[in-house]
Amino acid sequence: MTDARKADLGRRVVEERRRHEETQKDLAQAIKTTVQTINGWESGRRAPSPDLMRRLAAHYNLTPDDLWPGWDENAVPRGGNRKSGPTNSQLLDRLLADFEAAERRLTEQGVEIARQSERIAVLEAAMMAEAARTGAATAALGEDEASRQRGDTDAPSSTSRPAPAA
Repeated sequence: MTDARKADLGRRVVEERRRHEETQKDLAQAIKTTVQTINGWESGRRAPSPDLMRRLAAHYNLTPDDLWPGWDENAVPRGGNRKSGPTNSQLLDRLLADFEAAERRLTEQGVEIARQSERIAVLEAAMMAEAARTGAATAALGEDEASRQRGDTDAPSSTSRPAPAA
Protein backbone atom coordinates (compact mmCIF):
# COMPACT_ATOMS: atom_id res chain seq x y z
CA MET A 1 0.00 0.00 0.00
CA THR A 2 1.45 3.34 -1.01
CA ASP A 3 1.90 6.31 1.25
CA ALA A 4 -0.28 8.34 -1.11
CA ARG A 5 -3.16 5.88 -0.60
CA LYS A 6 -2.71 6.09 3.17
CA ALA A 7 -2.69 9.91 2.95
CA ASP A 8 -5.96 9.82 0.96
CA LEU A 9 -7.60 7.76 3.67
CA GLY A 10 -6.17 10.06 6.32
CA ARG A 11 -7.77 13.11 4.67
CA ARG A 12 -11.13 11.30 4.45
CA VAL A 13 -11.01 10.31 8.13
CA VAL A 14 -10.24 13.91 9.15
CA GLU A 15 -13.12 15.18 6.94
CA GLU A 16 -15.65 12.73 8.37
CA ARG A 17 -14.48 13.24 11.95
CA ARG A 18 -14.75 17.03 11.66
CA ARG A 19 -18.08 16.81 9.83
CA HIS A 20 -19.41 14.83 12.81
CA GLU A 21 -17.69 17.24 15.23
CA GLU A 22 -15.64 14.49 16.86
CA THR A 23 -12.20 14.58 18.40
CA GLN A 24 -9.69 11.83 17.74
CA LYS A 25 -10.44 10.61 21.25
CA ASP A 26 -14.18 10.47 20.55
CA LEU A 27 -13.61 8.46 17.37
CA ALA A 28 -11.11 6.14 19.06
CA GLN A 29 -13.58 5.37 21.86
CA ALA A 30 -16.45 4.84 19.39
CA ILE A 31 -14.60 2.26 17.29
CA LYS A 32 -12.64 0.77 20.22
CA THR A 33 -9.10 1.72 19.27
CA THR A 34 -6.51 4.24 20.46
CA VAL A 35 -5.95 7.91 19.73
CA GLN A 36 -2.47 6.96 18.45
CA THR A 37 -4.07 4.65 15.88
CA ILE A 38 -6.44 7.38 14.67
CA ASN A 39 -3.52 9.82 14.50
CA GLY A 40 -1.50 7.30 12.47
CA TRP A 41 -4.31 7.00 9.92
CA GLU A 42 -4.90 10.74 9.69
CA SER A 43 -1.19 11.45 9.23
CA GLY A 44 -0.93 8.78 6.50
CA ARG A 45 1.62 6.70 8.43
CA ARG A 46 -0.70 3.75 8.93
CA ALA A 47 -3.64 2.00 7.37
CA PRO A 48 -6.43 0.35 9.36
CA SER A 49 -6.81 -3.38 9.58
CA PRO A 50 -9.83 -4.77 7.71
CA ASP A 51 -11.72 -5.06 11.01
CA LEU A 52 -11.03 -1.45 12.03
CA MET A 53 -11.79 -0.23 8.50
CA ARG A 54 -15.24 -1.85 8.69
CA ARG A 55 -15.85 -0.35 12.17
CA LEU A 56 -14.70 3.10 10.98
CA ALA A 57 -16.96 3.00 7.93
CA ALA A 58 -19.93 1.68 9.93
CA HIS A 59 -19.45 4.46 12.52
CA TYR A 60 -20.02 7.01 9.75
CA ASN A 61 -22.80 4.92 8.09
CA LEU A 62 -20.59 4.34 5.04
CA THR A 63 -19.09 1.33 3.33
CA PRO A 64 -15.31 0.94 3.42
CA ASP A 65 -15.28 1.70 -0.32
CA ASP A 66 -17.29 4.92 0.27
CA LEU A 67 -14.76 6.04 2.85
CA TRP A 68 -11.75 4.96 0.85
CA PRO A 69 -12.55 4.42 -2.86
CA GLY A 70 -10.80 1.38 -4.26
CA TRP A 71 -10.42 -0.13 -0.80
CA ASP A 72 -9.55 -3.80 -0.98
CA GLU A 73 -9.69 -5.82 2.21
CA ASN A 74 -6.97 -8.12 0.88
CA ALA A 75 -4.62 -5.21 0.09
CA VAL A 76 -4.55 -4.05 3.70
CA PRO A 77 -2.17 -6.07 5.88
CA ARG A 78 -3.80 -7.74 8.86
CA GLY A 79 -3.06 -5.44 11.76
CA GLY A 80 -2.80 -2.55 9.32
CA ASN A 81 0.34 -1.14 10.90
CA ARG A 82 2.88 -3.73 9.94
CA LYS A 83 5.41 -2.96 7.27
CA SER A 84 5.21 -5.17 4.25
CA GLY A 85 7.52 -8.14 4.38
CA PRO A 86 7.86 -11.60 2.97
CA THR A 87 4.71 -13.61 2.42
CA ASN A 88 4.01 -16.77 4.37
CA SER A 89 4.86 -18.76 1.27
CA GLN A 90 8.22 -17.01 0.98
CA LEU A 91 8.91 -17.61 4.67
CA LEU A 92 8.03 -21.29 4.28
CA ASP A 93 10.31 -21.56 1.24
CA ARG A 94 13.18 -20.03 3.23
CA LEU A 95 12.49 -22.31 6.18
CA LEU A 96 12.42 -25.37 3.93
CA ALA A 97 15.69 -24.34 2.24
CA ASP A 98 17.34 -23.80 5.64
CA PHE A 99 16.08 -27.17 6.85
CA GLU A 100 17.35 -28.96 3.74
CA ALA A 101 20.77 -27.27 4.09
CA ALA A 102 20.97 -28.31 7.74
CA GLU A 103 19.94 -31.85 6.80
CA ARG A 104 22.71 -31.99 4.16
CA ARG A 105 25.28 -30.75 6.69
CA LEU A 106 24.18 -33.36 9.21
CA THR A 107 24.33 -36.08 6.56
CA GLU A 108 27.83 -34.99 5.59
CA GLN A 109 28.83 -34.95 9.25
CA GLY A 110 27.27 -38.40 9.69
CA VAL A 111 29.31 -39.75 6.77
CA GLU A 112 32.46 -38.23 8.26
CA ILE A 113 31.62 -39.75 11.65
CA ALA A 114 31.13 -43.16 10.00
CA ARG A 115 34.53 -42.82 8.30
CA GLN A 116 36.17 -41.87 11.58
CA SER A 117 34.46 -44.82 13.30
CA GLU A 118 35.84 -47.17 10.65
CA ARG A 119 39.34 -45.76 11.15
CA ILE A 120 39.02 -46.18 14.90
CA ALA A 121 37.88 -49.79 14.48
CA VAL A 122 40.90 -50.55 12.25
CA LEU A 123 43.27 -48.92 14.77
CA GLU A 124 41.65 -50.80 17.66
CA ALA A 125 42.06 -54.11 15.78
CA ALA A 126 45.72 -53.30 15.09
CA MET A 127 46.27 -52.37 18.73
CA MET A 128 44.62 -55.59 19.88
CA ALA A 129 46.79 -57.64 17.53
CA GLU A 130 49.90 -55.82 18.76
CA ALA A 131 48.83 -56.30 22.37
CA ALA A 132 48.26 -59.98 21.78
CA ARG A 133 51.66 -60.34 20.12
CA THR A 134 53.49 -58.37 22.80
CA GLY A 135 51.41 -59.98 25.53
CA ALA A 136 52.54 -63.47 24.45
CA ALA A 137 56.17 -62.34 24.44
CA THR A 138 55.74 -60.72 27.84
CA ALA A 139 54.11 -63.85 29.21
CA ALA A 140 57.06 -65.97 27.95
CA LEU A 141 59.54 -63.57 29.54
CA GLY A 142 57.52 -63.71 32.72
CA GLU A 143 57.77 -67.51 32.84
CA ASP A 144 61.56 -67.35 32.42
CA GLU A 145 61.84 -64.88 35.27
CA ALA A 146 59.59 -66.99 37.52
CA SER A 147 61.68 -70.09 36.78
CA ARG A 148 64.87 -68.26 37.65
CA GLN A 149 63.44 -67.02 40.90
CA ARG A 150 62.36 -70.57 41.81
CA GLY A 151 65.78 -71.79 40.94
CA ASP A 152 64.66 -74.08 38.15
CA THR A 153 67.81 -74.62 36.18
CA ASP A 154 66.26 -77.29 34.01
CA ALA A 155 63.44 -75.04 32.76
CA PRO A 156 63.87 -73.96 29.17
CA SER A 157 64.49 -70.31 28.75
CA SER A 158 62.88 -68.47 25.93
CA THR A 159 65.81 -66.09 25.97
CA SER A 160 68.49 -68.75 26.01
CA ARG A 161 70.06 -69.68 22.75
CA PRO A 162 71.19 -73.11 21.71
CA ALA A 163 74.87 -73.67 21.92
CA PRO A 164 76.65 -73.38 18.63
CA ALA A 165 77.45 -76.65 16.95
CA ALA A 166 81.08 -77.64 16.96
